[in-house]
Amino acid sequence: NQIFTMPVPGDSPTQITHHTAGYLLNGWHSDGKQLLVQASRDHFWKHGERFFLVPLGERKAETVLFDDHGSDGSLSPDGKRILFVREGPAWWRKNYAGSQAAQIWMFDRDGGKFYPILRHEKGCRAPLWKPDGRGFYYTGAQDGTFNLREYDIASGKDRKITNFTEDHVVQPALSKDGLTLVFRALSDLYSIKPGKDETPKKIELNISTDLQPLKEE
Repeated sequence: NQIFTMPVPGDSPTQITHHTAGYLLNGWHSDGKQLLVQASRDHFWKHGERFFLVPLGERKAETVLFDDHGSDGSLSPDGKRILFVREGPAWWRKNYAGSQAAQIWMFDRDGGKFYPILRHEKGCRAPLWKPDGRGFYYTGAQDGTFNLREYDIASGKDRKITNFTEDHVVQPALSKDGLTLVFRALSDLYSIKPGKDETPKKIELNISTDLQPLKEE
């Protein structure tokens, strides 16, 4: 698996990475010149992946952030801290509660230290830094179903945003200006504006194809 960039309106993609062991893209660095990725290099199988920074433009060696495992990495706006997830069964496994539930941790790149941020027996996942760097959005299953939540690091205040009960909120993404969250629930995509319009709005997707199935089908 390799990483490519492409202009939003569409054009020929540009290949960024070339390592034969592949990559998993986590997101952009705030400087717009690097990408946060996961990859397995010197370790194998469970907990083998590490976080790296990959530069855009000139082809250079990747930079490892720390020698330990994690997933769902999110770099702070200043690039000095990374939120990530430890433990946890697969996100599609429902109703798990116990000591192996997903936890959100933070690594301080300047101090080289790890800090546990959120732990709950039903799991916390998918952290996304807010643009001010004071807190983050995430998905938490405190009420039994993973929903979007907001956490303030200094005060420890935790606020629930969505109220889905039929299935989990998964794969959230935050716009660069921090005004809009997009996420998936069941087979649909939704958007909301935290703090303003928190009623999830379904995103309608229309796909045009050349195939015309028979009416009998």
